[in-house]
Amino acid sequence: MKSKKEQTQVIAKRNPYWSSYTVFAGLVTNKNMGMRKLKKLFYKMVDEADYSKPDSRALLKHLWYLSNPVISKAVDKYLWHKPGRINQYKLLKIENKLLKYYWLLDDPSEVGEFAVKNFIDSLLKKK
Repeated sequence: MKSKKEQTQVIAKRNPYWSSYTVFAGLVTNKNMGMRKLKKLFYKMVDEADYSKPDSRALLKHLWYLSNPVISKAVDKYLWHKPGRINQYKLLKIENKLLKYYWLLDDPSEVGEFAVKNFIDSLLKKK
Protein backbone atom coordinates (compact mmCIF):
# COMPACT_ATOMS: atom_id res chain seq x y z
CA MET A 1 0.00 0.00 0.00
CA LYS A 2 1.31 3.41 -0.94
CA SER A 3 1.90 6.09 1.63
CA LYS A 4 -0.34 9.16 1.73
CA LYS A 5 2.47 11.23 0.21
CA GLU A 6 2.80 8.84 -2.74
CA GLN A 7 -0.98 8.73 -3.22
CA THR A 8 -1.07 12.53 -3.22
CA GLN A 9 1.67 12.65 -5.87
CA VAL A 10 -0.27 10.23 -8.08
CA ILE A 11 -3.45 12.33 -7.83
CA ALA A 12 -1.51 15.54 -8.47
CA LYS A 13 0.20 14.02 -11.50
CA ARG A 14 -3.15 13.01 -13.02
CA ASN A 15 -4.63 16.45 -12.29
CA PRO A 16 -1.82 19.01 -12.66
CA TYR A 17 -4.09 22.06 -12.31
CA TRP A 18 -5.61 21.09 -8.97
CA SER A 19 -4.57 22.91 -5.81
CA SER A 20 -3.06 20.97 -2.93
CA TYR A 21 -6.39 21.27 -1.06
CA THR A 22 -8.32 19.70 -3.95
CA VAL A 23 -5.77 16.91 -4.24
CA PHE A 24 -6.03 16.29 -0.49
CA ALA A 25 -9.85 16.22 -0.73
CA GLY A 26 -9.55 13.55 -3.41
CA LEU A 27 -7.20 11.59 -1.18
CA VAL A 28 -9.45 11.51 1.91
CA THR A 29 -12.80 10.94 0.20
CA ASN A 30 -14.49 7.77 1.54
CA LYS A 31 -11.51 6.86 3.75
CA ASN A 32 -13.35 7.00 7.15
CA MET A 33 -10.71 9.11 8.87
CA GLY A 34 -11.01 10.48 12.36
CA MET A 35 -10.68 14.22 12.88
CA ARG A 36 -7.31 14.01 14.64
CA LYS A 37 -5.70 12.14 11.77
CA LEU A 38 -7.41 14.35 9.20
CA LYS A 39 -6.22 17.52 10.93
CA LYS A 40 -2.66 16.25 11.19
CA LEU A 41 -2.54 15.31 7.50
CA PHE A 42 -4.28 18.54 6.45
CA TYR A 43 -1.69 20.80 8.07
CA LYS A 44 1.12 18.58 6.80
CA MET A 45 0.02 18.18 3.16
CA VAL A 46 -2.05 21.22 2.19
CA ASP A 47 -0.12 24.32 1.17
CA GLU A 48 -0.84 27.30 3.45
CA ALA A 49 -1.44 29.48 0.39
CA ASP A 50 -4.50 27.36 -0.50
CA TYR A 51 -6.53 28.36 2.57
CA SER A 52 -6.79 31.10 5.13
CA LYS A 53 -6.37 30.31 8.83
CA PRO A 54 -9.90 31.47 9.83
CA ASP A 55 -11.42 29.14 7.21
CA SER A 56 -9.48 26.04 8.23
CA ARG A 57 -12.17 24.80 10.65
CA ALA A 58 -14.89 24.93 7.98
CA LEU A 59 -12.56 23.24 5.48
CA LEU A 60 -11.74 20.46 7.94
CA LYS A 61 -15.44 19.95 8.63
CA HIS A 62 -16.08 19.61 4.89
CA LEU A 63 -13.17 17.18 4.49
CA TRP A 64 -14.43 15.12 7.42
CA TYR A 65 -17.84 14.85 5.77
CA LEU A 66 -16.15 13.75 2.52
CA SER A 67 -14.14 11.18 4.42
CA ASN A 68 -17.16 9.75 6.29
CA PRO A 69 -20.01 9.37 3.79
CA VAL A 70 -22.25 7.20 6.01
CA ILE A 71 -22.32 9.79 8.77
CA SER A 72 -22.71 12.73 6.40
CA LYS A 73 -25.63 11.08 4.57
CA ALA A 74 -27.32 10.26 7.87
CA VAL A 75 -26.89 13.84 9.13
CA ASP A 76 -28.33 15.17 5.89
CA LYS A 77 -31.22 12.71 5.89
CA TYR A 78 -32.23 12.76 9.56
CA LEU A 79 -31.27 16.26 10.64
CA TRP A 80 -31.59 18.68 7.78
CA HIS A 81 -34.63 17.04 6.18
CA LYS A 82 -36.56 16.57 9.39
CA PRO A 83 -40.32 17.08 8.95
CA GLY A 84 -41.81 20.00 10.82
CA ARG A 85 -40.50 23.40 11.67
CA ILE A 86 -37.24 23.34 13.59
CA ASN A 87 -35.24 26.46 14.27
CA GLN A 88 -32.14 26.74 12.04
CA TYR A 89 -30.02 27.76 15.05
CA LYS A 90 -31.15 24.63 16.93
CA LEU A 91 -30.23 22.43 13.96
CA LEU A 92 -26.74 23.95 13.81
CA LYS A 93 -26.29 23.39 17.55
CA ILE A 94 -27.34 19.76 17.19
CA GLU A 95 -25.02 19.27 14.23
CA ASN A 96 -22.10 20.70 16.22
CA LYS A 97 -22.81 18.37 19.17
CA LEU A 98 -23.03 15.44 16.81
CA LEU A 99 -19.73 16.31 15.14
CA LYS A 100 -17.94 16.83 18.46
CA TYR A 101 -19.06 13.35 19.49
CA TYR A 102 -18.01 11.63 16.25
CA TRP A 103 -14.80 13.61 15.79
CA LEU A 104 -13.41 11.93 18.89
CA LEU A 105 -13.56 8.54 17.20
CA ASP A 106 -10.34 7.37 15.59
CA ASP A 107 -12.20 5.03 13.24
CA PRO A 108 -15.67 6.36 12.38
CA SER A 109 -16.23 3.51 9.88
CA GLU A 110 -17.88 1.46 12.63
CA VAL A 111 -20.68 4.01 12.99
CA GLY A 112 -23.83 3.11 11.12
CA GLU A 113 -26.68 5.23 9.84
CA PHE A 114 -29.02 3.89 12.53
CA ALA A 115 -26.67 4.99 15.33
CA VAL A 116 -26.51 8.52 13.90
CA LYS A 117 -30.32 8.61 13.59
CA ASN A 118 -30.73 7.58 17.25
CA PHE A 119 -28.18 10.15 18.38
CA ILE A 120 -29.96 12.91 16.44
CA ASP A 121 -33.34 11.86 17.81
CA SER A 122 -32.00 11.93 21.38
CA LEU A 123 -30.59 15.45 20.82
CA LEU A 124 -33.88 16.66 19.32
CA LYS A 125 -35.84 15.41 22.34
CA LYS A 126 -33.63 17.31 24.82
CA LYS A 127 -34.74 20.79 25.74
